[in-house]
Amino acid sequence: MGPFASTSVLITGANGFIGSHAARRLVRLGANLHAIVRHGSNLWRVEDIRRKLNVCEADITDGSAIREILSRASPEVVFHLAGPAGAARLSGGLDTAAQNIICGSINLFEALLDLKPKAIAILGSSEEYGNNEIPFVETQREQPVSAYSAAKTAIVHFAQMLHRARGFPVVIVRPSIVYGPMQGGEMLIPSLIRSSILGNGFNTTPGEQTRDFIYIDDVIDGLIRAVAAQEAIGEIMNLGSGVERRIKDVIELVIKLSGSSIDVNIGARPYRDGEIMRHQCSIEKAKRLLGWQPRVTLEEGLKETVAWYQKHREEIIGGKFDVR
Repeated sequence: MGPFASTSVLITGANGFIGSHAARRLVRLGANLHAIVRHGSNLWRVEDIRRKLNVCEADITDGSAIREILSRASPEVVFHLAGPAGAARLSGGLDTAAQNIICGSINLFEALLDLKPKAIAILGSSEEYGNNEIPFVETQREQPVSAYSAAKTAIVHFAQMLHRARGFPVVIVRPSIVYGPMQGGEMLIPSLIRSSILGNGFNTTPGEQTRDFIYIDDVIDGLIRAVAAQEAIGEIMNLGSGVERRIKDVIELVIKLSGSSIDVNIGARPYRDGEIMRHQCSIEKAKRLLGWQPRVTLEEGLKETVAWYQKHREEIIGGKFDVR
């Protein structure tokens, strides 16, 4: 049996990219897993473990529904991983980001206050650092560049306030740019791989901006360690590779590994508003407090990711696997 054997664990966003990978790992570790997903969600990412999940359909902005689910589940450990992905982060008005991230998270926190779980991991974002000097360290003041990262920052401060005032056992994990199998949306790596296997041209920015990429398995390792480390409670933890990569170079590597001959139009798109030009996370704190460090190199992770997309090309084309 695994270290989470018979432990009641709850995940929000369990059908999403990061949430589904976390769910699969926790099932292997023996957890009694309660998975919150939105009504009518496509569960293709967790179809293989569906029978091992207690699936609860609810919108986290519905406070009464969340209280009822948590009362039944009585979780000892919580992973709050729900949130918009890709282009959804930038679409809609400011109210959309505020309601889905801020209000939903506060509903969850309120319901958890009386249940007294042992640990609550909250998924932040390295986008919260904005155009701060690199490498990003957890003590820097955040400089959000979008409604998404502003909402994430607000929730981090709210959670830490609850920790100081009420002993709320939270740990905030801020991953850098996560990639891996089953990722959808308009993030660079999945959209480029999708274009390469479908034979579509790819328009991109000049590509001089940099990013710190982290493979999904390494992020899940960090999340699992975060809820197990008493020293991490109340803290913010960066999870990244610690390596700054130029976007133009990453594009070239993906094309090489996919064996694609598609046209990549560098500079066909402008940088987005508020573009972060340099992006790299310090991971010294996670190394020290969690005993964690990334194990998968960028080339290894991209090989795995490209191989998954190529293996499931027909399911992607047919719409069974919704990675748009």
